[in-house]
Amino acid sequence: MDKQERWMLRIPSNSEGEQFLKKMKKYLNKDTYKISKMYTGPRPKGTSQHSTRKENATSVRLYVDTKVTPTSLGTEIIRENARLKMRLDYANRELAKAQSWLDWRRD
Repeated sequence: MDKQERWMLRIPSNSEGEQFLKKMKKYLNKDTYKISKMYTGPRPKGTSQHSTRKENATSVRLYVDTKVTPTSLGTEIIRENARLKMRLDYANRELAKAQSWLDWRRD
């Protein structure tokens, strides 16, 4: 599933920043969004270039990830349309059988 990610803001990596993050998570619409965080600060040699460890962080980058994207929603609509078309085709075949049976009975 494709995920749309949007950089939101940078907060300090201290108790004030942690309080802010807790409040933000508390009021976030969890059905649609989730928060991801990446630590920023000095990296010891040999560690990942994408993020640093929490204990070395000077700040935290917060991202809002959407759980439902237009792409995934469109895919689900296409699947549901295919299921409905199959049910409609089946109903039409059954109706045609019933119609021919009624026509046969009239003769």
